[in-house]
Amino acid sequence: TPWSTSEGGKMRLAALSESDQTITAILEIVPTPGWKTYWRDPGDAGMPPDINLSDSSNLELLSVSFPPPEIGHDEGGRFVGYHGPISLVLKMARQDPGQPSELNAAVLLGLCKDICLPFQASFSLPLGDASQPEADEFMKIQMARANLPEPQSPVFRVSDAGLSANRKTFEATITSPGEAMPEFAIAPSRGVLLDGTPDIVRSQGKTHIRYAVRRLPQLLDGASVTLLVKVGERAIETTLAIDGSSR
Repeated sequence: TPWSTSEGGKMRLAALSESDQTITAILEIVPTPGWKTYWRDPGDAGMPPDINLSDSSNLELLSVSFPPPEIGHDEGGRFVGYHGPISLVLKMARQDPGQPSELNAAVLLGLCKDICLPFQASFSLPLGDASQPEADEFMKIQMARANLPEPQSPVFRVSDAGLSANRKTFEATITSPGEAMPEFAIAPSRGVLLDGTPDIVRSQGKTHIRYAVRRLPQLLDGASVTLLVKVGERAIETTLAIDGSSR
């Protein structure tokens, strides 16, 4: 699509029909120098991206993947986000394989500098049959995928995750490469509220984290926490059932 612009930055969509059923798109976000935008959970302030595809035809959104964010503190408190260009990866499926689709997206995100400005834009892309892609869109999507968190492995993974017996903490154990202390960011599902900073204990080469629970939904079925773990330039991300079924 053409770029949509604001004082704080610009964004656009690019999409690729990879098969009769699978569509991959990227949302390119380029903050103006000095401005910032946000991860799934922004920290103590800010606005995470909201992507609405309800007006699309013959498309189902399966997932939205983010590159590893910066994790730190600024004038607004705890910050989880980006100061430079990023691409979010959208995985979609055709509900009726073999038929054309149209991607219609309404996007709302936060861009902040001295003030925070909501940035809203709408995009439309017709999607035909899978075909030989243009080199530019193909490379952009491949680079965006390469910048996502890596898959979990025996040397870098999350285990033993779930609520404590008294439901007052959400806990997990992390195996990570090297001796550096991992950094963490969380994005709970609707109805779940956890403290943003965990208690951390290192023991026998593993890191044990414990987040205090502030609020839980009445029904835990389907409640989850997306946990991102960074060690240097490496990162993993996983979505964990909060009811302890992932233990």
